[in-house]
Amino acid sequence: MVNKPHRTNSNFQIKYFIATAHTPDGKYMQLYELYITTEAKLKHAEAQKLEFEAKREKLEYLKKHSKKKYEIMEAEAELMKVNADLPIWIKNVEAAQQELAYIKKLMDELEPHRKYKDRDILEANELIQEEEWAWELITRAENYILSEGRIPADHFTTMRLHPHFSDMILPHIQSLISLTRNKSLIEINEILENKKLLSIQKPKEVLKCLNQKI
Repeated sequence: MVNKPHRTNSNFQIKYFIATAHTPDGKYMQLYELYITTEAKLKHAEAQKLEFEAKREKLEYLKKHSKKKYEIMEAEAELMKVNADLPIWIKNVEAAQQELAYIKKLMDELEPHRKYKDRDILEANELIQEEEWAWELITRAENYILSEGRIPADHFTTMRLHPHFSDMILPHIQSLISLTRNKSLIEINEILENKKLLSIQKPKEVLKCLNQKI
């Protein structure tokens, strides 16, 4: 079910479709980006609350002091809109707070497994790029093999641009091709899930904490 009333992202979506990087540091960076965006929205919500209150005060004042009937009616109509929006706004804020807390929970679970946790966030993000891109290219190649039975030439060209094509990417792909020859989709997927069968394995800590129940 993809419904997510009041939420920007559901917990399931955050865990399985947003934090999709291949290393603990990579996942942490994706969650960090989502965290600061959500945190900023909550801070903006504090300003919105003041705007709500100011608008209500202004409209209440107009209702009491205006001599013109149409102005009083307009003020009443605007007040009805504000009062209708306020419960939704309150629920949106509550949902954003829940979302922020869940993001923080996942980040805390990843923190002990990070390779560059002692580095500044900007520096750490740069340091993970080489490994992240290697695994991203490998994963795309796996998906091509699973869905089409081959790796397109343009993706192979991209993989060859990576500095670890020869010592990391190519051995993994070669191992995968050998193991999946004449296999069904289910058998290929089992091989992809069981990284022990492949010559190059992802770090053991990857997804260790995120494999737990939400």
